[in-house]
Amino acid sequence: MSTPSHRLKLQRADEHLADIRALTEPLREGREYPVLETMKPYKKGPRWDYVLDLDQVQPPERLPILMGDYMFNVRSALDHLAVALAPRKYRRKVSFPIHTTDPLARDDTSGNYVNPEAAVRWLALGEWLPSNCIAALKVLQPYEAAALHGQPPDRHALALLGGFQNADKHRELIGAVVGLAEGAEVEINGIAECALPGFKNSATIVANAPEKMDVKVKGVAIVGIKRGNETWSFDLLAEKLTAFIADELLPRLEPLL
Repeated sequence: MSTPSHRLKLQRADEHLADIRALTEPLREGREYPVLETMKPYKKGPRWDYVLDLDQVQPPERLPILMGDYMFNVRSALDHLAVALAPRKYRRKVSFPIHTTDPLARDDTSGNYVNPEAAVRWLALGEWLPSNCIAALKVLQPYEAAALHGQPPDRHALALLGGFQNADKHRELIGAVVGLAEGAEVEINGIAECALPGFKNSATIVANAPEKMDVKVKGVAIVGIKRGNETWSFDLLAEKLTAFIADELLPRLEPLL
């Protein structure tokens, strides 16, 4: 039996992921990174801010292309899987849905659908796919996971995939930035003070005080992926996406093929 097309697409995505990791490997060596010192005068006295400076650490030029190719192949794999679930006569109409809000939610006052376009698409999907497939797809939606786990639906792996891949496909390359991985060490006046939580990019204030200090930051650079004012670790996003597909999406949908 030949390998299903959605599995081939996921394999291609894994190849892009390996290329991304090979390309960014030189960034991952732990070392000291520069800190910019600024003084702000206040009525109560000056305050010294120490800001992480990563302007000289740029992501490789090809990186946004590879990230976009990775996202495309993952998104395309989901579409191929959804198409495979449909009867042959409907396959040209079907794609994998990604919703951060309930497409069938109604306004409490008017009773109308809150998002008529989303409602039309979901109801059409119900005509094209068997009911057990619709039930499985519904459970996988970001808004369902948000209700179950109390996490914002727009932070769900599928929601991030949809947002980044649509931007890359239609408007602009994915924004790749360099930041320090969680746990970067801050040393103040020769004493290790703390480890920075989360992904930290350039312009992060790592320390401040009413007097001048000697501040150093040591850590491992990793690649972040940027949308609007927010930045995520690309490695973490890829891990979340891979885990969700392997642990939740494929086990629910592949038995229905």
